[in-house]
Amino acid sequence: MLFHVRRDAPARRARIRGHSDLLAGVATTKDETFWHALRKSRELTGATPGTLECFLAVRGARTMALRLQRAQASAMELANRLLAHSAVELRRYPGLTSHLTHATARRVLKGYGTIISFDVRGGAKAADAVCARVGLIRHATSLGAVESTMERRAAIPGQGHLPPSLLRLSVGIEEVEDLWKDLEGALSTTDFEEAAGWAVKAAARPNAFPHIHAIAAYTLALAGALDKARWHAAAIRKTAPRYSLAEFLTTFPFEPEGEALFREGARRIGME
Repeated sequence: MLFHVRRDAPARRARIRGHSDLLAGVATTKDETFWHALRKSRELTGATPGTLECFLAVRGARTMALRLQRAQASAMELANRLLAHSAVELRRYPGLTSHLTHATARRVLKGYGTIISFDVRGGAKAADAVCARVGLIRHATSLGAVESTMERRAAIPGQGHLPPSLLRLSVGIEEVEDLWKDLEGALSTTDFEEAAGWAVKAAARPNAFPHIHAIAAYTLALAGALDKARWHAAAIRKTAPRYSLAEFLTTFPFEPEGEALFREGARRIGME
């Protein structure tokens, strides 16, 4: 962990370390009085880095450009994919054209960074469930390393002012397809659980058959079980060739949230 502290700006963590094995920092100021106080404090407390710490900082600095390039590219790809995910309500990443600071970021930055934040539909409980389900992505309070980490910020003491379902994702240098598979799986399970509740309501209504296959197909698709979902889709086409998503939604007029889930499930298996 490497910190850079200024008298006139909040503390911010740097990416130089890169490997989650260093605690060091830099303190700078324009205030001469404060500078003398810092120098005196260092003389009295010995706050200078050791040989190992210097070696670790140099090692991290040597690979920082490559790590940052890879992580930023992956963050941009993941942010774009999150735009289309039905389990996500709000995405925050300056590389997205929808972000409030995109124009400024494009003008002054060489890259858009490696941090993405997004709100999970379903509140704090759903967001905690996503954190518990990821495997490759570490559920931890950290950022800037080779490993991708994620946490629900509002769960951290002192951060209760943040949206309760906001997740902060620090993207590392893992293969982006592996990261997406991990993240999408965690998010899709959230979708599936909610869609399953809607499916139970639909199945309990009169004249539910032959819509049972459709319910199974859409919810299984949301869960990521595409082979099983396609089996049910094939059964629909065999018994009711003209069956469509529109017919399903006409028969079972859901609230907007439920309809959006079933539309997403249908999209994943080509049954729009």
